[in-house]
This record gives sequence, structure tokens and C-alpha cells, in this order.
Amino acid sequence: MINAANSAFKQWGMSININKTKVLTVGEQQPNNQPSIMLQSQPLEEVKSFPYLGSEIGQSSKVDRECQ
Repeated sequence: MINAANSAFKQWGMSININKTKVLTVGEQQPNNQPSIMLQSQPLEEVKSFPYLGSEIGQSSKVDRECQ
């Protein structure tokens, strides 16, 4: 699906930056043998959390860290 989006973006002169794109699995943890998400035959970096608009988004989808 991400490759389809990237192809559509290319029609308008845009592209997804592989180095800046991260993957976050929210909710139930996936087994380690799950295939990673690929873009242009390169795996996207998987992270446990990332900052978004001043808040820390994590795999648990809870805001415990923000409410301390």
C-alpha cells in the first residue's frame, strides 16, 4: 500500500523520504518474525515511540508519559 501511495505522489513530483519515514506498531505486539514494511525494496525503520506535536506517541497508545 505504501508503494502505491509513493507512485501516486510521484505523479505530482513528490516522494516519500525513506530515511525520515518510521513504522510504529500500536497495540498488541507482533511476533519478531513478521515481515517489515518495505518501500522501494528497503525496510522502513521500526520504532517503539516518536514525538508528534509535542507529545510522545508509543506502542501502548496511552498518554501515561504525558500525564506525569
